[in-house]
Amino acid sequence: MNTNRSPPEPRVEMSGSRQNLPLMDLMSSASASQPGTRPPARPASDSRAIAINPPPETFVIDSDSDSVSAEEFLDRNNGTLASIANSQTITLSITSTYSNAWGPVEAFREVVQNWRDGIIASFRLTEDQFRVTRQERADLRNIEVLYTVPHPQNPQDCIGFIRYSGLNGQGTISIVNKEATLEPWHLDFGGTTKAGIGNQAGAHGEGLKIALLVLRRGFQNYQVRCVSGGFNWRFDFNTRGKLVARLRRMTPKQLDCKQRKSPALFEVREPSPLKDVCFHIGEKAKGRYQQGHQRERNQVRLEDFNKWCEAALFLQDAPDEGIVRTSRGDLITHERLCGHLYLKGLLLQSSSNGASASITGKPLKFGYNFSHGVTNRERQSVKSAMEEGATILNIWDRVLIEKPNYVIHLHEMLISSDPEYADLSGAKWFMKVDTAVQLKRHLFSDPTKWYYSPTENSKNPRLEKIIQGLDRQGVEVPNTYWAVLERFDLVRTADQEQRRRFLIAEAAIVPRQRFAEEVVRLLRASLQGCAQTSEITIQFVRAEQLSLHTFYVEAEKLSKIHEKWLSKDASTQELGLPQNLPEGDVLFHVIKRLFSEVLDEVPDDRFDNDENHSSAWQKKRVLSCAEQRLLDYRRISNRLALTTGISTQNTSRMTLQWDGDLSWGDDSLVTVQLHAELTCSHLRDLLLAKDSLLSPVSRPQSPLMILLLLRTRKNHYF
Repeated sequence: MNTNRSPPEPRVEMSGSRQNLPLMDLMSSASASQPGTRPPARPASDSRAIAINPPPETFVIDSDSDSVSAEEFLDRNNGTLASIANSQTITLSITSTYSNAWGPVEAFREVVQNWRDGIIASFRLTEDQFRVTRQERADLRNIEVLYTVPHPQNPQDCIGFIRYSGLNGQGTISIVNKEATLEPWHLDFGGTTKAGIGNQAGAHGEGLKIALLVLRRGFQNYQVRCVSGGFNWRFDFNTRGKLVARLRRMTPKQLDCKQRKSPALFEVREPSPLKDVCFHIGEKAKGRYQQGHQRERNQVRLEDFNKWCEAALFLQDAPDEGIVRTSRGDLITHERLCGHLYLKGLLLQSSSNGASASITGKPLKFGYNFSHGVTNRERQSVKSAMEEGATILNIWDRVLIEKPNYVIHLHEMLISSDPEYADLSGAKWFMKVDTAVQLKRHLFSDPTKWYYSPTENSKNPRLEKIIQGLDRQGVEVPNTYWAVLERFDLVRTADQEQRRRFLIAEAAIVPRQRFAEEVVRLLRASLQGCAQTSEITIQFVRAEQLSLHTFYVEAEKLSKIHEKWLSKDASTQELGLPQNLPEGDVLFHVIKRLFSEVLDEVPDDRFDNDENHSSAWQKKRVLSCAEQRLLDYRRISNRLALTTGISTQNTSRMTLQWDGDLSWGDDSLVTVQLHAELTCSHLRDLLLAKDSLLSPVSRPQSPLMILLLLRTRKNHYF
């Protein structure tokens, strides 16, 4: 298959004259034959059958006289066979060099396309009623290959066929449409009535003319003759290298006479020269070469014919299990046909030698036959990569309805990043939700795995640890696969999943242990000491193996915190601190870490009240101040000493001592309050020194508690 994309787009030109359809639409009878010479139609019961082999005579094309241009037949009332007395030469407006990139495969495809469209139009078939059967027989040196189209209501009635008849590997091709007539106006460029008709593959009205040109020029050099409407049509070049059609009305004797033929291996009903259209390609004949001189025409080799037949899916001997047919088009899984793209059964492009049939240039894993679409003028692709991608995805949507287990094929293509398959190049935009749901169901069928994209992996350095916390094994999928599922909210990132689990985790009970109670107290004090976080409450949750430390819920002004921070050993391990570090030092690091994480989650707009500094700078300042208060609290706690004893007057005495060299600031004011626990236990809940408005009480009853208020800074902790 020639993969050059420059030739004009082939278009269907088969029609019947009753509706003025293009060539081989098979809707007409013999109305275009000469008046008064129309023979009676053969009864349907007439079962006479002959082999359609070309006559053995050699044709010599005569002079270029009495020639008219194809443009003169734009008026279809004049451009009919009925308007020709005996003979006419029509000169087409294309020279032998036109559309040089086309070869015989493309040309044969156009003829077959017209054959297919004509049968569908003539017999008013639906596209799925058009079925082709293949037979092949050999006898000594003879071989015949026959493609027939049976009538859907009467399978014994052949409504069209393609026959290759050969001897010693050389032969001719006959292509027959029943109940059709070729008219002169069909040879005009744009001479088609198929545009906009859904079951017709052609639209531009130029494919047949280019096909006739290509089959005759260069190395092809085939004789092309047509019998239709009671005329012999012989196509050749004139002395100026232009394609011409020489029409000659058949005599009554010729109309009544059967064509001479070699013995037939297959029998099909003889085509009527009045009612049908029959093209012969590869007859033994002489004709004018494109440079103007006479030469012998070539016959068609059997191997070339078989290669040409690859241009039509319906001419392929592919098993039914290799094609999944749907209303949107066909998925082709047969190994020999994978990588091919078809439109209505006609080849657009085939993948070969590393070149892809797809517009995207990416490889195709499967083949596809599009049921709808408009090709470019070269007929090598649909209009755009977007249309190609959308059409392929539409086919897959229907395939999965009929064969849900085929989702494995979609999965394997999406999971592959080398290569990236053109089959799913439009998946992000065109895949439907039902198909995406089936993919998700297949992907997550293994509950031990967690999937992530390369983008997530590059942006989240803690990804591996998060996935471990989810108790899963991480597996990377390509960004394309992830985007398909993410579009329908069918996947979550690992961070999103752990946040979801963290949010629904049960509340933990704070142990009655000094370390745990101090963590709660100091973190609450740190939050309350900052104006932007003073309204935030905290809740420790049973998050088990999740690696997330905190999760802030803005709507509730609530920060959820992993319960592991209530344990000195777990905190030491999480922070990577020495195991023998004093408890107070561990507390400092824990509160610093937790306050920093909560602060990061608070919306930045709470910190935009200073026009001179950014919210990030203000957050950093708040964190620094909180750390300093923690250090002050730590120093005070370490230097306080409380002793009790009996005085000489047999009275109780309490002594509170601290280091006089400890610098609390020049404006330090130390107040010591003595309270009875029975009446003032609620003071234990005070977090900041500024919250105490109490006056000292004399002679409290036992038991006692002491409050040390450091007035150096209003937000110092108790």
